Parts: sequence; C-alpha cells; structure tokens
Amino acid sequence: MKNKNILHFLFEIIGKYKGKLFTFFCCEMFYFRIIPIFILPSILAIIGNKYQNKSLTTESILVLVLIYSLLFCLSSLMRAIFSEKIRYASIIKIEKDLRQKLFDYTIGHSTNFFNNTMSGVIASKVNNISKNFGDLCERAFSVISAFIMFIVTIFIYLKINIYLSLFLVIWTIILIFLQSRFSKKINKSIKLLTGEYNKVSGLITDNFTNIGNIKSFAKEKSEINGVRKQGFRILIKMSKVVSDQSAIQIILFFMLTSLMFVNIGFSLYLVLQKQMMIGTFLFVCQNVILLRGAITDLYNDSINLLMLWTEMKDGFDTLLQEYEIKDKDNPEILKAKNGKIVFKNVRFGYNFSKKE
Repeated sequence: MKNKNILHFLFEIIGKYKGKLFTFFCCEMFYFRIIPIFILPSILAIIGNKYQNKSLTTESILVLVLIYSLLFCLSSLMRAIFSEKIRYASIIKIEKDLRQKLFDYTIGHSTNFFNNTMSGVIASKVNNISKNFGDLCERAFSVISAFIMFIVTIFIYLKINIYLSLFLVIWTIILIFLQSRFSKKINKSIKLLTGEYNKVSGLITDNFTNIGNIKSFAKEKSEINGVRKQGFRILIKMSKVVSDQSAIQIILFFMLTSLMFVNIGFSLYLVLQKQMMIGTFLFVCQNVILLRGAITDLYNDSINLLMLWTEMKDGFDTLLQEYEIKDKDNPEILKAKNGKIVFKNVRFGYNFSKKE
C-alpha cells in the first residue's frame, strides 16, 4: 500500500487527539530539551560572568543556585506528574482506536484473503501496528524536538563565535551524509528481519489455534522443528541488523568525541585569549555535554523510528489491501419467504428380531 494511503488512514484516527498530542510534545520538549540544554547552562553563564566581573555576592549565589535547583527538580516533577497522564489521554487511546479500526477493516476482506494469509500473521500484524504506534509517536517527537534544539544551538553559537557555529554546521552536514548512507542499508536489513518475525509469529499462533489437529495426527515434533528453523533464520537476519547498528554507533562515537573536543577546546582557547568570558565558556561546556546526549537520542531515535515504520508499513501492506469484492452502495434487501419441508413415504425403525 502507498505511504500516502497509510498516512491518510492514520490521520483519520489521530485527528481528534491532535490537541492532546501537541500538549504532550510541548511538555516533553520543555523538560527534556529547553530546561537542560538552554536554561540551566544560561544560569551557569550568569554565575560565571558575575564571578569574572567580581560582582558575585553570597545572596546572588544563593538565589541562582536556588533557581537552578528548582528548575532541575521541576523538569523531573513535570515528568512524574503529567507525562504519563498526557500519554494515556493521547497515545494509549489512539492505540485502542487504531486496533479497532484495523480489525474492522481487515474483517471486511473476502474469504480468499484469509485462505491466503495465516491467521497468526494477521493477528501479529494488527497487534504490532497498534503496539508500535505509541513508540513511533514518542520517537518522532524526540527526533523533532532534538532537531529544533540543534538548529537553535547553531544560531546561539553564531552569536557567541562564528567559528563555533561554522564548525557545528559542517559537522552536522557530515553526520547527515553518513546517516543517509547507513539508513538505506539498515532499512533493507529491517525489512528482511520483520518478515521473519511475522512468519514465526504466524506459525506459533496457527499451531496453537490448531493444537487439537496437531495432537490428533501426532505432528507436534514437526511443528516444533518448523518454529526452531524459523528462529535460526531470525538470528541470521538479526545479526545483519546488529552489524549495521554497531557500525553506526562507532561512527557516532567518533563524531561526538570530535564535537566535544573542538567546542570545549576552542572555547578554552578563547577564554585564555580573553576573547570569551568564563560564564560563556561554562555555558558552552554544559550545553555541548547535554547536546551530545540530545544528538545521541536524535540518531538512535531516528534509527528506531525507521525500524518501527518499516515494521508497521509491512503490516499495513498486508492488512489494508483493496477489497477483492466490494459491496454495492445501495444493495437491495433480500425479502425472506416462508417455506416448509415435507417428508413423504419415509419410515424409521429397527428390526429387533434380526440378530447381528
């Protein structure tokens, strides 16, 4: 099925929850991105600049430390109190509606569809799509918020020092180029792995559904061996995915290490040359350390997002096929007629005098 049709199917369900989803996204972005990456480093910058200007007093230190601590606790408190409630009011309910709509659509297929597709595969794909939707939303929100923070950081660094901003732009271009190359490879591996998972899930579900027939004809050993062979195929496909992910993680490690060394090292050089204040240096240090985590999340979440979408699309391609037989728009209603069955010249009985 085309991506456009799949997205249309999803947006029909998401429509009534868009306000709650937006609230969930804003809360996640505020206490995961804005507070730790920008607000807290800004407070450190103020403390450092006041120290360098010799205008730092005990009262101002206590006030700034108190604000820093309150904001840090606020981010954790918001997550503990509001995050799960908003998630339940939006994502969990969308998963329920998605599962119901998938079932309603799938059940409308002709008998031929169910004859050609294992019931276990159908059940597995319905459950995987609804279960993965929540993770897909959260990964997408994480990727979007991390990307926004990264763009904002480039502009902030441009105001601090043009060379810091220029390095960050070049570094970003290289990272995107490397990610695009590896994404194609890992996408292919994930498709193969998803197919094997669906096969083994279908085998297990169908075998349990027909457990009476299997036991009657003594085929347990054959069925178990079939599942075992499918498990080995999954391991082979999984090893390819793990190999691709390991290569990505190695490249990401070297890229992030270069980011930290260049940013912190160059900022320290500017401080020693008295071209940057201590507070700005502290801002860059904390910002780049936390930005490193955001970039790692951005990279990992983008890969997981690709994996989730590949698995969900595989399920949609199977379930959302065009109906082979469509009902007419205004079908005629069959009128029931009265009828009866009559037996004539029919006798039932036993001949007890006859010995078997």
